[in-house]
Parts: sequence; C-alpha cells; structure tokens
Amino acid sequence: MNNPMKLNKVVLLFLLVYQVPLKANDTMATLAGGVIQYTRSPDISMDYEALTLSPKNIEIIYDFTNHSSHDVTSQVAFPLPLSPITIGDTSRIYPVWDDLYHSYSYIHEVIESTKENAIQRPIPLRNRVLYPIFTDFSRTVNGEQYGYTVSVRAINNYGKDITNLLINNDIPLSSTYISGFMDESPLDKEPKLKAKLQSLGLLDKKGNPLWQLAIIYHWQQSFAAKTTTQVTHHYTPHTGEHWLEAKNPTTLADFQFVHRDEINGVPEKKQLSNYCVTEQNKKELFELYTSKKDDKETTIIHRVEELRYILSSGANWRGPIKKFKLIIKPPANAILLGCFNAPLTVSQDNSYQVTLDNFKPTRDLDFLFVHRGNP
Repeated sequence: MNNPMKLNKVVLLFLLVYQVPLKANDTMATLAGGVIQYTRSPDISMDYEALTLSPKNIEIIYDFTNHSSHDVTSQVAFPLPLSPITIGDTSRIYPVWDDLYHSYSYIHEVIESTKENAIQRPIPLRNRVLYPIFTDFSRTVNGEQYGYTVSVRAINNYGKDITNLLINNDIPLSSTYISGFMDESPLDKEPKLKAKLQSLGLLDKKGNPLWQLAIIYHWQQSFAAKTTTQVTHHYTPHTGEHWLEAKNPTTLADFQFVHRDEINGVPEKKQLSNYCVTEQNKKELFELYTSKKDDKETTIIHRVEELRYILSSGANWRGPIKKFKLIIKPPANAILLGCFNAPLTVSQDNSYQVTLDNFKPTRDLDFLFVHRGNP
C-alpha cells in the first residue's frame, strides 16, 4: 500500500480547488482564515421556506427579501449534519457520503495499477463520483442554476475543529479511509501513521479514528435592494442505519437499538422515548414487534433509518421565518418517529405536514423511519 501521508497531499491539493461549476438551512456566513463563521443578517429576511424531507431526497424552497435600499452581497453557507462514524456491519454502509474516501481510494488504485505485474485497472473516477450521494447537491436562484464551493472540515467528538492538526501532520482527513472499508486499513500497513494518531489522541481503544467530517456548501449570493429572491436546494441525504429489536414489548423501554454510531469508542445511547412517540406510534410498534409464534422469547428486529437536518441555522436571518412549511415523506410501509414544534397531520398521499407562521427554529431535526419489512 502506498503511503497515506503522500496521498493526503495529493487529495488536499484537489480540495483546495474543489469547486462545482453547475451545481441544512441557508445561513449568512463569513470566511475567516479559511474557516466559515456564521453571522446574522440585519437586512435579509426569510419570508418563506418549504422543506420536504425523505430518506432519498431533500428539497428546500426559500423566499428571501432584502429590506435595505442597497444590494447586499454576502457569503451564504449550507451546512450538512456530521458524517456518521460506522462500526460493525460495514458491508451494509457503503461510505457514499465521503468524497474524500473515494478520492484517496482512487489515487491509491491509480498508483497501484502502474506497478509492474499489476492485474487490475482502477475504477474510473467518473464512475466513483456517481455514487457519493452528496455530489448531486444543486441550487438555483430565481430559477437559474448556480455553482458552489465545498468546505470539508474534520471535527473531533468534542466538537473541536482538528482539520489543521491533521493537515499539519500529513494525516488523511477521511476517517473512513483511515478505518478501511471492506479492505485493509492504512493503519494495518503503516505503523508510523498509527503511532502518530495514537500520540495525538486521535484513536479510541479499538483503534478507530475519533473524528467525523463536516461538509459545508457555500457561495457568494447577491440580494437586490427591495426585492424578493427565490432560492432552491436539492440533494440526497445520507441516512444513519440502525437495528431496533424487542421481545414482545409492553413499554418503550423494552426496545433496544443495535448501534453503529460511537462516541469516544462507546456506542451512542439512543432511546425511543427521545422521539416524541405518540399513542398511535406505540400501537404500531407493539403490533410490529409482537411475536406471531407461540415462543414468547423470539427477538424481532427491524431496520431503522435516521434522517437528520440542520434547521437551527435558519434563525440567522432578519426576524423569524414568516411562513414555514414542513413535509415529511416516509418510505412505504414505515413508521415515522420524531419531534417537532407542532403536531404533524397526515395528508392523502401519506406524507406528514405542518405549516407555521413566524417560526423561529431553535433545534435541528432528527427523525426515525422504522421499516415494517424484513431487515
């Protein structure tokens, strides 16, 4: 295996010029030392937001109004939730969210293919980038498509940005690449890299990297004076993957998550009681997990998708969101669990909807979809 430290320098060069020519809630931002800092806007209000969420698609429509007598041009940022840390059954969790992973892997394959007696050609990069699910992010302004810049930062499990620490030590930013996916990890062949990570306190007791990737899309946006501007975003999210198991449950405490997410080497504690479970939810869950057999000790397990969305950044505009509409479209035959500021109503197409006036978001969204089908 080639030295990951050398590969890192190549990929970092790629990142420095990573701009998409055509292609969480928008928030005003500034760039200080290459790091995005969120700011509040005294001139621009968000008059309307329609947010449609599903595990396969997220679409947002905004109407912004510039109340000042002059045009306003500023950095606008759209942050995504932190990339997941996956453990255990990794064969089901292809790292589609991690563009860096694919960049490192591609460069490694190219270098390996040039060696004498090489028998495998690298997978074309064009084919690779069809799979990372954030590459289909797109944005429009008044119906026309515009570009954006991608910022990738490494965040440790205490919320601290350690990007510069990794770069200064020639450590690849992609924790997925460090861990390895369906292959040997670079740490298996690079004891010096492993020792460096250990000395910096960046590996847990199991040897897993202790950081995640934060991906932020940002761009220069102009708002004409005394004018309303419509902005849209569209992308396919990465959903967290869990198993939910129970044996003939009678209370929510009888349900147990089989976790893939870890914090400092300890599985993340996730409980159904944190998801505002309604009486109808309880009825559906108990029916789903009641054994149809005589054996009352049978453990029933179902797949759960978790969808997160950064909504709180929408509070950085002038005043509240004048009209906010949320639409959630669960997969067919799935149970929706999650909290929101107001009750959701079920429409004829089985989506969940709510419309609020003068809405000021204070928390991010976290929804679970419990699939009724076989795992």
